Amino acid sequence: MNCWSELDEYILDKFEDLELKKPLFYNARYGLRFDLGSDLEINQGRVEQVYYRSKSLFYEINSNEDELFFVIFADFWNDEPMLTIKDEVINVFQNYLKDFSIAEINQVVIPYRYKEDDEDDTMTLRVYIKRKVKDIKLDDLLVSMADGNVYGDIYLINSKKHVIYDLYDDRGLDIISCYKESLYKLYTDYNNWILEYDRKRIDKIFLS
Repeated sequence: MNCWSELDEYILDKFEDLELKKPLFYNARYGLRFDLGSDLEINQGRVEQVYYRSKSLFYEINSNEDELFFVIFADFWNDEPMLTIKDEVINVFQNYLKDFSIAEINQVVIPYRYKEDDEDDTMTLRVYIKRKVKDIKLDDLLVSMADGNVYGDIYLINSKKHVIYDLYDDRGLDIISCYKESLYKLYTDYNNWILEYDRKRIDKIFLS
């Protein structure tokens, strides 16, 4: 399989040198960072708020007919069997897609994205599949992403609207775009959900 894929072409064309890794907000020119529930305790409805906000923000930028890149990054040591890693990724697709074929999967092994030491022998398997939103078990997926109960790092990329959704855990999520205009409605309509720690930086982007 050619390592250069449709996903690579899209990212290069629209996001230039963007690397899909956390924290995604700090890697992008235009982005928003939302607080999902850090201001609430569990017994005050924090769990419900996390799921409500993550789903509301997702559907603000995606519709059921939109096709997404469903991207998974799985890190592994060089001496780990690749088949085991791939099986874990396939399980994610089986659990959160209504149907899929292994033949549809695009995979490539890339260098570890967080490497600090040249001698680090950690590698990363990047796998993706394209699916319409309506073909994703979205409620289950968002719950698992927020809870940290899903394998690998997951990014949902809408190549028509040019937005990338990264629910990193139950504390918050990042949404980025190559166009400021694509995020402006989110910025205005959900301004009170913006993470206060990054508000000055975000305001500078959208008020200038």
